[in-house]
Amino acid sequence: MPNTQQITPLGATPVQRSKRYLFHSQEVGERFVIDVCLPSKLLPSDGPWPVLLVTDGNLGFPTAAGTASILPFEPGGPQPGCLVGIGYELSGEGEKAEHMSLRNRDLTPVRWEDWEMRMRAAPPPFYFGEGPQTGGGERFLDFLEAELKPWLAENFPVDIDDCTLAGTSLGGALALHAMFTRPAAFARILAISPSLWWAQDHLIQLEGTYAAENDDLAAQLYLCVGEAEEAQDPNARMVSNFTAFSERLAGREYPSLEMTAQVLPGETHVSVFNAAISNGFRRLFGAQLLVRG
Repeated sequence: MPNTQQITPLGATPVQRSKRYLFHSQEVGERFVIDVCLPSKLLPSDGPWPVLLVTDGNLGFPTAAGTASILPFEPGGPQPGCLVGIGYELSGEGEKAEHMSLRNRDLTPVRWEDWEMRMRAAPPPFYFGEGPQTGGGERFLDFLEAELKPWLAENFPVDIDDCTLAGTSLGGALALHAMFTRPAAFARILAISPSLWWAQDHLIQLEGTYAAENDDLAAQLYLCVGEAEEAQDPNARMVSNFTAFSERLAGREYPSLEMTAQVLPGETHVSVFNAAISNGFRRLFGAQLLVRG
């Protein structure tokens, strides 16, 4: 019996209401892939929308954009926002894992040469390569503030003063670093499984320095870790470091800090992102209006 099916490949699956741009940053000297996802036209407002910047766009943009797009439709769901993924150009279908090396350059707040030496001996896809250095986080944050945010404000119906920085693992560490070093830059921080171990506890020391010099911290913070992460890698002490850090931060009793810290049951370092995005959006953004009638 002859096969009469007609199937036409259509390429990569798009995320609804999203557009992709190639953005050259003078601050970093690198080209970034910027994915911008606007809220559904079924919602009762046309903006201006709050902005959610999500690092690790190659890994997390589709999940984050899909979640941010659908949650506002649930009863009492969070208000919608413009979600922006920040990623990298990939050769082929990503089989060379360039983003793994580049994220280690851009999402690390300070350089750690001992870690670089270890990772240059690591197998793919974790091999760091000979070219990049860690510690590019400040340049990357300069790119977000001086280049990306103004461009978004000029080209989309967004409220750039209401900007959230979201990241996972090293991206979560950079988001917390930004909260302490640039507290006026981001109104909200969504830090998922932050790498508190980076550079021999850089963030833990930074928190102490900030507390010694300041009596307030104006931010909305959602902070989480997966319950199963400590068993996955006991040396990183993801859960115990997280618990100590969050309790210490809560104990500062900053008048303007609104913080939610959660250990998410059953989640690993890989699986935690999906649950954290959903929970984080709900915690950081209040209820919104109903769908257009």
